[in-house]
Amino acid sequence: MIGILSLFSGRHFFRTPTRERRSEPSAAKAPMTHTLYQAPQSVQAPQPVQDFAPGTRIRYDDQLVPRLKDDHTVLVNIFNEMVDNAQHANYDALHKNLDDFRHLFNAHLLTENTKLYIFLDRALKPDDANYEIIQEFRREMNDIGKAVRQFLLKWGQTAFDAPQAAHFLEEAAAVGSVLVRRIETEERRLYEIYQMLPDMLD
Repeated sequence: MIGILSLFSGRHFFRTPTRERRSEPSAAKAPMTHTLYQAPQSVQAPQPVQDFAPGTRIRYDDQLVPRLKDDHTVLVNIFNEMVDNAQHANYDALHKNLDDFRHLFNAHLLTENTKLYIFLDRALKPDDANYEIIQEFRREMNDIGKAVRQFLLKWGQTAFDAPQAAHFLEEAAAVGSVLVRRIETEERRLYEIYQMLPDMLD
């Protein structure tokens, strides 16, 4: 069996009770013209980041990285099911796996291209140390994306039998290895750069 990947683990707020102010008796009743008490201002709820990448209307999204990581987890799970179904001659299920993987993979790449790479490209200056890293990631992902789409197209149209399944498993091992390395590198470097941007844009 091809071991593809076992992905990651998951990730309080209290309210200080305010003491009710007891009103002091006054010698004469007079209309109140000012506020007697103001709540402390030292604790405030964090405000969401609303920075846009320069020259775009693409806003920084603090939930983007968690969503992309969730995609990775689902993609790896589907890929492992794909391999398992090929090994056990469950060819109808294998075709469904290929179709499900293709749809999610394409949607994932589209999200990365429109919300991640464009934002990083515009937010970082060309002389920034991270700028060339982002360009390299993007070029590499374009190449990987083409190879994976060709793999999915080829096998999505295949009428499987035992020899074809064996050939599929050989190619899946190579594709899976590339994808795992890519996922690990994205999460360790690319996504961390994106999450540092709010401080860089201040």
